[in-house]
Amino acid sequence: MKINCILSQNLNFSSILNTPYETLIYLNSFGKDIKEKNFNVCSKYLDKNNIVSEIKSKASDNMLLELSKKFSESIYPILCIRCRLSDPIKKNIDYLYKKHKELHEIDYLTMLSYVLNDRGEKFIKTSSVNDKKFKKPFNWRSLSIITSNNLYPFSAKIIKTFNKKLSSLDTWTTHQIKSETSLKKYLVKCNLRLQSDWSLIADTSTKRILEACKEFNTLKINNDEIISLHKSYLINYKKAKAAYKKKYGRISGWVPNQAFINTLNPKQSTLDNLECIAAAIRKYEKGLKSPESMPSIKQFLLEKKYEASSNEDQIKEERQIYLIKKLSKELAKDTLEIIFKKEKIIWLRDKDRKLAWQLYSKGYSQRDIAKKCNHKQGWVSKLLKEKTLAEKISLKTALKLKDLKEFKGMKTSPLEIDKVINSLIEYITKRQSNKNTSILQDTVNYLIKK
Repeated sequence: MKINCILSQNLNFSSILNTPYETLIYLNSFGKDIKEKNFNVCSKYLDKNNIVSEIKSKASDNMLLELSKKFSESIYPILCIRCRLSDPIKKNIDYLYKKHKELHEIDYLTMLSYVLNDRGEKFIKTSSVNDKKFKKPFNWRSLSIITSNNLYPFSAKIIKTFNKKLSSLDTWTTHQIKSETSLKKYLVKCNLRLQSDWSLIADTSTKRILEACKEFNTLKINNDEIISLHKSYLINYKKAKAAYKKKYGRISGWVPNQAFINTLNPKQSTLDNLECIAAAIRKYEKGLKSPESMPSIKQFLLEKKYEASSNEDQIKEERQIYLIKKLSKELAKDTLEIIFKKEKIIWLRDKDRKLAWQLYSKGYSQRDIAKKCNHKQGWVSKLLKEKTLAEKISLKTALKLKDLKEFKGMKTSPLEIDKVINSLIEYITKRQSNKNTSILQDTVNYLIKK
């Protein structure tokens, strides 16, 4: 099912808007469809307690939360809140997916599975110290005695931790989604970090910042000044965050003000250098030695050969980099799949060939593969044909790129195509800076396990 269809699936959204405390939106147990469920018991409970339910409001939210605590054995006030939360949970994921899908290979339903997992059960699932699963009624009494880390579904965590003095329920939901560990881990695997520039700088070592700035340097300060700036930033960041938490009761939402900027060394008048550092870190961690650092491709982007206007340069460049990475990986997989159909048949009678490919996929050199397989290095080279494979994949990728509007300048220059092919060969065969393997070796590893 196409994502666009899923995003606007046949849910009666008008009824959801009119009955936010009675209608639950959820991802089904197979994780493939978004459903809705109406609870008549909620309607009766809302009517009985004279709670306005046609629109969501702070007054209704607070009244239901107060009732849930006052009558802590009842599951109904909590159920009304769970229904009311399902809409902003979905909308938050909708927003994140639409915002990042072009530049990151993220899956909409997978993202939903981490947070839209409340199906309206009467019991709450948790685990004891010895990891044995048990159920308790989904009411405030159960929430109050179970630690937040052991709560499931995700809506239970929101209700348990919500403090009306600090924010609205919608804002709190957004904060909780951005800090949900399982979702963040998934997004990190997709090279997407839901992290502010300010916490990113604080969480990154000075060594990595220097490496990032070397790769993607737009700063007008030298390395010694970068080191000094980061050191003073860390000292003052901890103090500022502690003061912010004391004042507002939370750590999310903090941004540097002028008073904070004035404490930095060397002296800063704006956030420009800090923002440049954060941008460099994000680019560096997105791919480390990625296509944008290839000399010929970097030159194309800098020269704006693909007609990006001045205010669109960054977006255009990110789109070009994304396409290079995406197509090269896809075509590497397609090319190798054809080869491996035949190879896997041969492996049944020749175990050495299988071992050679396995070792190659783990990053072993051809010399080491030859030793472990008791063959000469020439045998390994003839079997793997790494250079030939890389050339074939790079050619296919370059030909695909030239037909895209983002790379239309390539059509008029065969010489530029050759340069891109050579850069792509280096990109897919060179060991990745954050791994012991190349993209080509990772693809082989994937197909061996498939």
